[in-house]
Amino acid sequence: RPAELTRLATERDDTFRVDVVGGRRVLLKVAHPADAASTVDAQLAVLADLAAHAPGLPVSRVAQTVSGEARIVIDSADGPRLARVLSWLDGEPWNARLRTARELRAFGAVQAEFALGA
Repeated sequence: RPAELTRLATERDDTFRVDVVGGRRVLLKVAHPADAASTVDAQLAVLADLAAHAPGLPVSRVAQTVSGEARIVIDSADGPRLARVLSWLDGEPWNARLRTARELRAFGAVQAEFALGA
């Protein structure tokens, strides 16, 4: 059960941090009205593939509905839109501050692992 909903600044989707009763957080993403289902499905497929083949990567995991779906259709003022819930990753935007050499090396290592896992 959501306790608090915070809208996040994003480029295209409507994205929210959901603070759930009990202290857990998740990410709610509502697709842009112009996005086709195939676009959202491709994003979900990449995340599922990474979870299966590179489980150590720090990427969000897809939460499924009680009926096992990775996404649902919701009604909005803009018409039907696709929504999905992902696990929350703590952190800050990469461009929030200058990075140290150690952080840059760690970032490069994650990018290499990502390339190998994809």
